[in-house]
Amino acid sequence: MLNLIVKKVGGKWKMLIIATLLNGEMRFNELRRSVRNITQRSLVIQLNELLNQQLIEKRPVEDGSDIYVYALTELGKSLQDVINSMLGWIKSRTSFVHTK
Repeated sequence: MLNLIVKKVGGKWKMLIIATLLNGEMRFNELRRSVRNITQRSLVIQLNELLNQQLIEKRPVEDGSDIYVYALTELGKSLQDVINSMLGWIKSRTSFVHTK
């Protein structure tokens, strides 16, 4: 079961993208600036995987242009408590954070 979780939301970028989108919908370039050090190629790959897993959705901006925004689905939003728990865990373990 843990392998399935890691497959769906594991890796270097997926949780960071999901956590970033918890703040609201974003355009591609906004996401790229917010998720530091991610390459354009990596972001495209990760977004496509998250779209296929139905954790995020891609919608056109309402002004009729060819610009899209990415947002969490209800399934993606359901990860908020998990992310908050992980953040709380790491904040309470400063010695763990500072070890290499």
